[in-house]
Amino acid sequence: MASVVGGGVGAGRSGDWAEAQSNLADALDAIGERGDEAALRGAISAYRAALEVFTPTAYPLYARQISGSLEHFVALLARRSR
Repeated sequence: MASVVGGGVGAGRSGDWAEAQSNLADALDAIGERGDEAALRGAISAYRAALEVFTPTAYPLYARQISGSLEHFVALLARRSR
């Protein structure tokens, strides 16, 4: 589900695209918190896609916020997978 908004990921993507990925992740994580594992995996993919643009060097605040959310949901998925 990575990069649902606007096609592929990677170089050349804008801050708007990355923000859309982050917003998508936020919506999917709300569903994932309620037990939908596919939505949780989608949120993780979208957060990772956003971090391709929101790098720690270019956008330290966004990168830190997204990384924290990503870590939380990766840990949540790992706990559910046990």
